[in-house]
Amino acid sequence: MSLNYPFVGGRVSLPSLLAISIALATSEHSFSAERSADSLLETVVVTGTKRSDVTPLKSSAPVDVISSESIERSGVTRISDLLQKLSPSFNSPTGGYVNNGVKAATLRGLSADQVLVLVNGKRRQTIAGLSANNSQPVDLNTIPISAIDHIEVLRDGASAQYGSDAIAGVINIVLKGEAEGGNVSSQYGVYNAQNSRYGASTSVWKGFSLPGDGFFTLSADAYRERHPLSGEADSRQWYFAGDAREATARKDQVKWAQPPDRDAWNLLANTEFGLSDQLRLYGTASYSHGRNQARQNFIPPNDKGNVRALFPDGYQPVATYNNRDFSVLGGAKYDNEELGSLDFSVSYGWNKLTQGVSPSVNPTFGSDSPTSFSELFNRRNSLLNSNLDYVKALPVSWSVKPLNIAGGLSWRQDHYETHAGSYESWANGGQLIPDGPNAGQVPLIGSRGNTGLHPQDEVDLKRNVKGVYLSLELEPVERLEVGITGRYDEYSDAGSTTNGKLSARYAFNDNVALRASASTGFRAPALAQSGYAVTGLSTRTGTLEFTSTRGLPVSSAEARALGAKDLKPEKSTDYSLGLVLTPFRNASVTVDVYQIDIDDRIVLTDQLGGALVSSILTRAGFPDIQYAQFFVNGVDTRTRGLDVVGNYRFNLEHDARLDLSAAYSRAKNEITGIAANPSQLQGSGLTLIGRQSQSIIEDYAPKDKVVLSATYIQGDWDATVSFVRYGAFGVAHPTNAAYDQRYSAQWVTDLELGYRVTDALRFGLGAKNLFDSYPDKQISQQQTLGQTTYSPASPAGYDGAFYYANLSYDF
Repeated sequence: MSLNYPFVGGRVSLPSLLAISIALATSEHSFSAERSADSLLETVVVTGTKRSDVTPLKSSAPVDVISSESIERSGVTRISDLLQKLSPSFNSPTGGYVNNGVKAATLRGLSADQVLVLVNGKRRQTIAGLSANNSQPVDLNTIPISAIDHIEVLRDGASAQYGSDAIAGVINIVLKGEAEGGNVSSQYGVYNAQNSRYGASTSVWKGFSLPGDGFFTLSADAYRERHPLSGEADSRQWYFAGDAREATARKDQVKWAQPPDRDAWNLLANTEFGLSDQLRLYGTASYSHGRNQARQNFIPPNDKGNVRALFPDGYQPVATYNNRDFSVLGGAKYDNEELGSLDFSVSYGWNKLTQGVSPSVNPTFGSDSPTSFSELFNRRNSLLNSNLDYVKALPVSWSVKPLNIAGGLSWRQDHYETHAGSYESWANGGQLIPDGPNAGQVPLIGSRGNTGLHPQDEVDLKRNVKGVYLSLELEPVERLEVGITGRYDEYSDAGSTTNGKLSARYAFNDNVALRASASTGFRAPALAQSGYAVTGLSTRTGTLEFTSTRGLPVSSAEARALGAKDLKPEKSTDYSLGLVLTPFRNASVTVDVYQIDIDDRIVLTDQLGGALVSSILTRAGFPDIQYAQFFVNGVDTRTRGLDVVGNYRFNLEHDARLDLSAAYSRAKNEITGIAANPSQLQGSGLTLIGRQSQSIIEDYAPKDKVVLSATYIQGDWDATVSFVRYGAFGVAHPTNAAYDQRYSAQWVTDLELGYRVTDALRFGLGAKNLFDSYPDKQISQQQTLGQTTYSPASPAGYDGAFYYANLSYDF
């Protein structure tokens, strides 16, 4: 049997994979530096199955487990950074220079909204808007890292089990459930690039006992990030011709191309207690507040968006993003040996984003303009979710083990709404440019740095979703396990969909097993995509000027006039085949290959301009808008990939041990079909999905990723070193292939040394990006406004080395 994978050199046979796996057995990857392979075999996972006896290496689908011990020695303070460091198929690009600070999580090279995020097995609400890659993901970093017991990453399609969004896989954050004890830890570090820029964090958790063998675990963390300045000096002329101030202007002091600075704190409570031997109640509640500050492009004195009476030497806007996130869940579990287990839960959560900018002006108000705008818009997204799940292990004569029956009902309501900014942030005050070469012209309308949301761009969208699923897991003959799942979902705005999954695992013996799955999946359009509406300014790659643009909801008359249609769900098919080896007690190897085909992927069109677009927008009341764009079901894609994961432990003399780990992930995304231009655009010369948009799908994510680590523990000392290699990626120029850029692979090395002063107190010194590695610089034609040194697609970022100390105390 063989599979054709062109990116690994032709045909790869199962015997070849077996040989590779055995060769890697002495350097396999473990997602827990504390656990040996045999203890991993005993860790029960809950993601992707309803059985209570499934472990990572005995699962019919690849599941990575990241333990609390791994988190403690990772040196990271946010979940997105943790997964970026430890999970080979996970990627979280740096993101835009000016954004809301949400780092979108991706698996297997796919989009962030094709990954489902669960907390204790329950769906988490997404953010209030779109991230840098035009998806509406979950903000992982609203969960305190101190609240986590472990994380399970299911690298397999799971829509049949969980519904929408699980095309690439599932990230399930399992919370601590402790009735006693606690910990407080703190970290402080500085960047090598600029020691005035730093990062600091503190986290704490405490367990309390409740009656009925119950617990109440409270967790909190707070962190502050101040990123090193990045970017090129401003090359533009600042003053009018002949102004002597041009010669002394400090154009190197207005750099802005670094990630936003961030202050945030998170609070989470997790509880469970029994009312009887059969009935238990449980609940979680969380609240998060984050504030990001992002420098914007400098507004020079001669800019037609400046009011020189207010800012004679120009100004640099700073955008502020206040992000609040709230969630509460309550449920009950009933267990009866004869009747089975019932689990009923109801949750409600919301995410709210408010943006401001200061200093700034709306030049159409002249010297009467405010110089600060605290509210450019409010966006809010909420999720009301209810689930009823039933599980029963039923002994049957024709199965070696009991037939595991699981089924359930779900209902949820999604709600997305936006609210306009203050009047002066978006309105036309009527004043013209008073001086300079553009005197008498209409200036740029709206607050500079970021423009307020127009009232006509407000949206209020709701939808209801009903779902039902049935799952059977059995072992019909010795060593063969089979799973069958079917699911039906009905959306009030996007129709209905039926999906299924078939999985199997066969153990040839105690050391070698083969696993496989085939499934269909879907992703319903995000409400923020259906209701995408914004009027403002943007810049195209390689240009030095802003243009007026309008994002159009697909239901608007303007979008319809350009050929927009109601968005429909993405549909996927997923095939995977894996080999599991446990050659001896302290070693394990897994090798998985997969293929994911997605039809009707939802993408944002290019900026559409020209006579036809201007005519349509003018009739709609926007004569000054130059470009428009909207979301479409624009492309079909195929993703093929390979994951190799495993670990090995050396038990040494004097009670010392050495854990070695290695992992490799490779994915290739290919566009297999592009939607034709609608009839409304025929003859216009416009292209819906341009070459840069196509490149983001095919080349934006690293082609591969290598994760290597070693942990040595002896007595009170421990040391952990890790190496991550992010593969090459590419970004196309919008119009000229000669300006496409390919970015080289990048190695990042982390090191931490720890000493346990007492049984309760541990002190650590470490470095992230020890050797001060940086990605390739952008060519000038790829830069934004001529000032961005590094690409926002860089998976390793561009902050350079970070040196830190941490202190942890158990109580």
